[in-house]
Amino acid sequence: MNLPLNWLKEFVKINASATEIAEKLTLSGSETEKIVQHGKSLKNIVVGSIKEIKPHPDADKLRLAYVDVGKKDMLTIVCGAPNITAGQKVPVVLLGGEVPGMKIEARKIRGVASQGMLASERELGIGDDHGGIFILPDESTVGSDVIKLLELDDQVLELDITPNRPDCFSILGLAREVAALYGLKIQDTRNKKQIRCKKQETNKTASSVLRVTIQDKKLCPRYTGRVVENVKVGPSPLWIQNRLRQAGIRPINNAVDVTNYVMIELGQPMHAFDAALLYTKGRQDEHERKQIIVRSAKKGEKIDALDEKTYQLEPGMCVIADEKGPIAIGGIMGGTGSGVTEKTTTVILEAATFDPVSVRKTGRALGIKSDAGARHEKGIDRSAIEQASERAAGLLAEISKGAVLKARLLLARPIKNRPQSRCPSQR
Repeated sequence: MNLPLNWLKEFVKINASATEIAEKLTLSGSETEKIVQHGKSLKNIVVGSIKEIKPHPDADKLRLAYVDVGKKDMLTIVCGAPNITAGQKVPVVLLGGEVPGMKIEARKIRGVASQGMLASERELGIGDDHGGIFILPDESTVGSDVIKLLELDDQVLELDITPNRPDCFSILGLAREVAALYGLKIQDTRNKKQIRCKKQETNKTASSVLRVTIQDKKLCPRYTGRVVENVKVGPSPLWIQNRLRQAGIRPINNAVDVTNYVMIELGQPMHAFDAALLYTKGRQDEHERKQIIVRSAKKGEKIDALDEKTYQLEPGMCVIADEKGPIAIGGIMGGTGSGVTEKTTTVILEAATFDPVSVRKTGRALGIKSDAGARHEKGIDRSAIEQASERAAGLLAEISKGAVLKARLLLARPIKNRPQSRCPSQR
């Protein structure tokens, strides 16, 4: 579990250093393996705007990029990346600048002087992709500091959360732990913007387009569905992308990113379905009410999962299904047949609790490890589901210009007791 300090400070006001917080958390049972600051190995990197691209005169696989970095003259940079085009904003390592293991100096590449370097995701230390240049948002300011833009100056604690502390498997959970360790107050999360976004609701109800049936309440005691229409799927805002990368999750698109963001922030795993891809037996009208069925897998059923593998399912494994068959493995991973794409306009947001024992057995039997499964098998706080559902729906509507359908679909057993934090003294 990664804990970015700037994210932590949205929930608890603390002035202690990263080292001191790390020591306190380690003594309380959440061992800090290391403190990472990705920008520490970076120097002199600014936002550049590619104005023109020309072929290299002596190398077929190289091109010359003419880049504006906010100075009097444009820079000429030799680049072999296939993904650059004129008009893009890119990270430019200026002469004298540094990336891990490399200092950029003036040199000729096949006879042409290169006045800097365009950086990839791997060179910036924010991912493993080295196949192309990391493209920055169009609204990035030319000449501005890339380290600050991507929040690479933030310190991130990499923690080893033990199985008996599922309450610490989120930013909010760790904030509560830090607040307790320092005798501080947690921020009032019920009305803060970072928890409950203003919903952009319509008069149309979720139940008019979706029906949910739980056939096996032991496998899935609690399920909620929120529907967001008129969604424009695309890249998430940079602040969401930055935080997901700090948490060790690769951004995909705004709908999927919202589910991952809420999972990291509140500890509640979520999933996004494309409503149009749910199969409705015997009805051709795409506006007909869709159905989600939570049940045990049937003998012989298979699913093509988001990890691009096909899994043979067995009875006793929880699946989320439409009227044709499984569309997700409950609490573990979604299927490719109902996933969100750039063509998606209506998103169904799932927040649920699944039987921890079933999730653990299913994950092991199928050989799947996922962030959602890791949380479900440890046990999550069922009382937080509605909060997470509201947070995700409001946030998705806000960043995608969508509209939240009125009311959520909720099927649940009554909550008897809110799970308590299992502190070291209670072990």
